[in-house]
Amino acid sequence: MPIFQRKLRGMPGKICLITTTVDNENAARHIARSLVAQHLAACVQMLPDMRSCYRWQGKVEEASEFLIQIKTAPTRAGEVMQWLARHHPYALAEIVRLDASASDAYAAWVAGSVSDPDPGT
Repeated sequence: MPIFQRKLRGMPGKICLITTTVDNENAARHIARSLVAQHLAACVQMLPDMRSCYRWQGKVEEASEFLIQIKTAPTRAGEVMQWLARHHPYALAEIVRLDASASDAYAAWVAGSVSDPDPGT
């Protein structure tokens, strides 16, 4: 059994789901790949063809967007939100954090995926 699973055995399966939206696939892929590469996210899902309706600068607007769902450990959620605030292409980014329960095995995988990599790897 991997070390991270032994450490988390018996603990509640807690993860964070952070969502945001962008207007194009390139921006979605950049966010996803950057967060996973930096061990800030275990998994990022990019869902295309979403329609958003919102009020912006006094007018009701509609836009086609990509919904991005970021899975991370509660200990890394603040870093993910800060990263998004610095790198998001929107002037006012939607960054929503949802604390969630997950299966122990999945939560352990998320925690292991976002832990700092071993210096020897």
